[in-house]
Amino acid sequence: MHPTASAARRAAEAALVLQLGTTRRDDLDAAASELTVHLEALLSSFPPGAGDLGRLREEGAHLLAERPGRDALPYSVWAHMRALARVVRRLDSLGGGE
Repeated sequence: MHPTASAARRAAEAALVLQLGTTRRDDLDAAASELTVHLEALLSSFPPGAGDLGRLREEGAHLLAERPGRDALPYSVWAHMRALARVVRRLDSLGGGE
């Protein structure tokens, strides 16, 4: 990864390498929480109507609204965390993390 990558991109890349069978649930929850903070910041960094962000905004808003609860299966948390990471990475690549 490039040394000047944003914190959001670094968090996304770190989350995407976590494996389901070898990562503790607490670590999945922590990664998802960090990505949620980055996603909220990235979504607010783009003005309304900025570029072609409609679908990304919808996907991000859905992920924020549909967070797995404490009783969710580890797979659900892992899949949600990966979805957060992909959206964060895409938004960051559009310049939201600068």
